[in-house]
Amino acid sequence: MLKVIVNETESEYRDRILDIISKNKYSEKTLREFKKDVELYNYLINNIFPLLQRADIQIGYYEPKKSDDQILYCIENDRASLNLKELLYASELSDDINIKKALLE
Repeated sequence: MLKVIVNETESEYRDRILDIISKNKYSEKTLREFKKDVELYNYLINNIFPLLQRADIQIGYYEPKKSDDQILYCIENDRASLNLKELLYASELSDDINIKKALLE
C-alpha cells in the first residue's frame, strides 16, 4: 500500500522512497532505512503515513418497506404493526377523512 501511495505523489522524495522499498523486502529493515535519512523520514511521517492510517467504511443496508396494499390492509386490520412513517403515509393513501383523522391522532 505504501508503494501505491508514494507512486501517486509528485514529491521530490518519491524516487528515493520507491528505491528503498524495492531494495528491502522486510518492513523493519525498510523503516530503518527510512530513519537513516531524517529529512525523508520527516516527509513520510507528515505526508505519507497519515494516508495509511485512514479508513473508509461504507455500509449498505436494506430497510424493508410495506407496499401500499399492505399498508391499506394494516389500516383496517392491524394498525399496531405500522410504524410512524407508515401511519403518516397511510393517511395520504386513504380518501376517508375519518380514517385520516384516526391515523393522525
